[in-house]
Amino acid sequence: KIFYTPPGILVQLIISLTTKLDLDEISKEQAMHKGTFSHDPFQL
Repeated sequence: KIFYTPPGILVQLIISLTTKLDLDEISKEQAMHKGTFSHDPFQL
């Protein structure tokens, strides 16, 4: 049997998945920046 999901739910699912991946990537980059630069955020 083929399950039919309304397009809206499918779109929301895809959007939530992609945004979660984007957030994961952003947090990874931020963690890398924290490890690379000084602990003092105002020190350039």
